[in-house]
This record gives sequence, structure tokens and C-alpha cells, in this order.
Amino acid sequence: MSTKFKFAIDRGGTFTDVFAQCPGGKIRVLKLLSEDPQHYKDAPTEGIRRILEEASCTSLKPFRASFS
Repeated sequence: MSTKFKFAIDRGGTFTDVFAQCPGGKIRVLKLLSEDPQHYKDAPTEGIRRILEEASCTSLKPFRASFS
């Protein structure tokens, strides 16, 4: 069983869907508005932050991430 998170993101014009396979195999899905500048700068990053926060039961500060 994997000990890492795996993410897949589908960013559309209106909504962004964030899919995560958590350690232990649990699947989490989150849907956010693709653009909501009053609440977050980037929907995929915010979705990942929320899933990690929920899974760890710890409040996470906003972070800067880069993807390649």
C-alpha cells in the first residue's frame, strides 16, 4: 500500500476537480470554482492544500508550489 498522496486535477472553465488517493488508499474528491480570487489565487493549489489539511487534521498555511 502506498504511503504517498497521488493527485489528479481537471481544471475547467467554471470548476476545478481535484482527485486524491491518500495513503492507505482512501479516495477524496473536491470541486472548487476555477476562479475565486477573494478566497484563493489558484484552484488546483487550494484543492491540494484542503485535501492535505483534511487528511492530516492539521491547519496548513497557504503555500507556494511549483509543478512541472
